[in-house]
Amino acid sequence: MKKFFAAALVVSMLTALLSGCMCQVADTTFQFDGSGTVDAKFGFSEELVSAMDMSGQMAENGFTYFRYNDHGYYGDQASERFADPDAFNAIFAEVSSEISEVSGPATPGTATLSIASDGGLTLTVQNTQADRRSAIKKELAKQLPDSSDAQLNALLEGMIMTYRFVFPEALTDYTGGAGITVEENIVTIDCLTLKAGTFRFTTSQTDGLHHRQLGTVTQENIPASGTAYMRRQTIELDGKNVTLQTYALPGANGGETNYVRLRDVASLLSGTKAQFSVDWDGNVVIVPDASYVPNGTELKAPFSGDRRYQKADAKTVIYGESIPFTAILLTDDQGGGYTYYKLRDLGKVFLVDNIEELVSEQCTRLEAVSDKLGEITEPKSVFVLDSFIGDKLYTAGTSNIEAACITAAGGANAFGEISKAWDAVEASAVVVADPWCIVIHDYEGSSYDDKVAALKADPQLSQLDCVKNERFVRLSLEDAMPGMRVVPAVEAIAQVLYPEKL
Repeated sequence: MKKFFAAALVVSMLTALLSGCMCQVADTTFQFDGSGTVDAKFGFSEELVSAMDMSGQMAENGFTYFRYNDHGYYGDQASERFADPDAFNAIFAEVSSEISEVSGPATPGTATLSIASDGGLTLTVQNTQADRRSAIKKELAKQLPDSSDAQLNALLEGMIMTYRFVFPEALTDYTGGAGITVEENIVTIDCLTLKAGTFRFTTSQTDGLHHRQLGTVTQENIPASGTAYMRRQTIELDGKNVTLQTYALPGANGGETNYVRLRDVASLLSGTKAQFSVDWDGNVVIVPDASYVPNGTELKAPFSGDRRYQKADAKTVIYGESIPFTAILLTDDQGGGYTYYKLRDLGKVFLVDNIEELVSEQCTRLEAVSDKLGEITEPKSVFVLDSFIGDKLYTAGTSNIEAACITAAGGANAFGEISKAWDAVEASAVVVADPWCIVIHDYEGSSYDDKVAALKADPQLSQLDCVKNERFVRLSLEDAMPGMRVVPAVEAIAQVLYPEKL
């Protein structure tokens, strides 16, 4: 295993290792056969690196930037699969040895994994350090003899030494105590507060694996590469709205399909009935109903703006079966890859029963709007204002999903003659169209309030009756994209067009 716990550090950096600006964490996931994955991180805070002008030393020793718990570090990280308990035990022993080379007090002790006669797993952790925090403080005092006790305590305050172990089933027996947290199948050990002793954590093999019924998807034939357009999509989870940075690919009909990062979805669903774990063994491995183990990158976009994509070649495996997801691969500036999936495909596979209910609910709501509106003989004109581009206005054409929303709401797209999904029009053309109301997109960098102010300030547009009377429909950009928010968008437009009927 790659030496990532400061084996290559120069002596001048030893003080930094012992300071409170250190992060030392490892997440391990076990399967019942004793195989699994260990993900480890070690680093120094970006503040410390900047203050000590160590960026050059960091680069020379091969250290890179990563984030953990909303904080940035420069260090090293490694991920390695192990095939059996012996392989895991060897990895942990190597890691412990590497840490000991730099600081004995920071050594996490030993951890050994074994398979019980019933097929279950037992993890045994041995800690010989009675008071690791005090031991590190003593070593720190030797390095910084002029520091006061309060200063030494401040250095220790932010230090992180956390090891987490995820078992395939809830624990049936375990040793508790200070520094140990157990939540069903997850054991978290804070090495700074862990007392000396031997601690065991055991789970039993269940009678076979209960596979969740999965839905089916058909792989879409998308271009092998191209441009993915950054978007934001809001989804509702347990009654709360969550906004994700997504990437969209244009469809054949002029619409767009949003792709979401798999780890983002797994993180949001963790702890719910729809939870699943994500792993990598050359394929993307998804285990339904298993707890998700975060790697610190969840819901933190590694890049922004439009991005070049490649069609994902790696298989996605569930229950040992390759599932034909349509997925794209985006790469960050350091060469790291991130896989994005169609949200609807994930829903079809993991939420078979629920997705049918949701679709049925959406259809019912659409029918309700239609029934209340009745026959509309003269649809009211609706102008869609996405943004101002110089002296022009960016609006939706007839092939846009928003045009369909307007029609369903009893309106008519003011620029339905435009065949493109989006196009720019002159302010004078909008005046000629004289829309009855304006749908205004509200999103970061192009807010609803700013666009309303621009409409009222424009010599031509301010004279429109809909501007004077503020007949506006405020929609987020996510409301105007294919997904579960389309029906609420229809309802919002219809409410402004025909309030007397709804």
